[in-house]
Amino acid sequence: MEKKYDAERLAKIAEARPIYSTIGLKYNPFFESGLAPDKPAFDPLQPVGDQLWSFLEDFIRSRQYHGAVLLGGWGTGKTYHLKWVREKLDSAQLPLKVVYVSSPGYEPYHLIREIISSIGRSEMVTLLWSLILPQVRDGYNKQGMQFITENFWGPTVLGRKEIQPKGGLFLRSPTYMQEDALADQRRFIDEYDKGLLPRQKLRDYATRIFLESEETKVTDDPDLAGELASLAVFDEHEAERSWKALTVPGRGKPIFSPEAEADFLRSLFVLLQKAGYEYLVLLIDEFEGLLLGGRITKTQANYYLWALRQMIDASWQTFPLAFITASTPEIWDRVKGQLYPPLEDRLRTGLYELREFTLPVIDDEKAADIIAGHLGLACIKTDGRLFPFQDDFLNHVPKKLRDTPRKLIRLCHALVEQAAKLSKHQIDNQMVQSFISESWSRPAGRRTE
Repeated sequence: MEKKYDAERLAKIAEARPIYSTIGLKYNPFFESGLAPDKPAFDPLQPVGDQLWSFLEDFIRSRQYHGAVLLGGWGTGKTYHLKWVREKLDSAQLPLKVVYVSSPGYEPYHLIREIISSIGRSEMVTLLWSLILPQVRDGYNKQGMQFITENFWGPTVLGRKEIQPKGGLFLRSPTYMQEDALADQRRFIDEYDKGLLPRQKLRDYATRIFLESEETKVTDDPDLAGELASLAVFDEHEAERSWKALTVPGRGKPIFSPEAEADFLRSLFVLLQKAGYEYLVLLIDEFEGLLLGGRITKTQANYYLWALRQMIDASWQTFPLAFITASTPEIWDRVKGQLYPPLEDRLRTGLYELREFTLPVIDDEKAADIIAGHLGLACIKTDGRLFPFQDDFLNHVPKKLRDTPRKLIRLCHALVEQAAKLSKHQIDNQMVQSFISESWSRPAGRRTE
């Protein structure tokens, strides 16, 4: 009798996985969902590619706010083109930060969380210390050790014994303090700990400068300032808790109060500027979901747009922002014309209109480029540009099954899987026609597009 939980069965399943090498591939490069890979596999659709490139050149050249909307129906490649923009900008030798947001969420704090996550925990800590350490250095230069004792002195507990700070910062000469201990946050923290100074005091100090100091003010929200201070000052558990509070939505009260959201969006600009960035590009996908998803009221949506406009306005005082979002054209027209007429005014400013770029239906040439681009990621041998498909493969596929990149990619994924399963050496046109008629176009299973 076969064992129900026989580990050998797992090995047999692994051995039975599709062998793509028979059709000249290392793996199936087409995603079952029809989504394109993060790394661009083909050039953008025209004329949108040229329009986006001209938009980016104008933005870099003018160093002023630019806004655009990428329009297209389901599966036309909106997400792919936003990621193409991200890849191009990431590879450019520019002091530029790109933030890709897969969904705008329901409140401005969702966007804030996405921006913080994109910056990353390590870089965020570095940004925060770029505000803290100059203040410590300036305070020490003016007051000497009195500054240290007034701001960081306090009893700490070692085991059960309460002790007073000693050593570390307290035994160092002024020269050492200025040239070594205050050189960067790691050296400062090391000396701080050697003196057995309580981290809570340092956290309190950082909270104050994030709230009160004119040069380093980040927010008016004490809770948010405290979380940022904890992220910068503490190690391991406390810092991880603060990072999650800043970036992971929870069931409790959001850390960003409504009053602080727009201000903190602007404060992020200041942090990025201090880190040496000179441009910010914000890419927001699925923007229509914010307005027509039935999840928020018109008042809430208008507040979200107001917060975005506040961020756009703030970019004029710090550094230029480029804003590119994606939506379906039907919903975008409804949003502009019926539901939220002020939308364009909120997302444009100055002399720059909110540009609209519409993704086209793909033709045979572009469909071939998409297939070849994906195959190039995984091919072992090349017996033709579209191998393992035949060169005239597209002539045997109805246009309704390949008029968008997503439909085409899903079909190619299924054909590669079928060929690997049958140990085929090529995906010939007879197999294509048979597969479409028997498996892909039938109503059952919602295979049709």
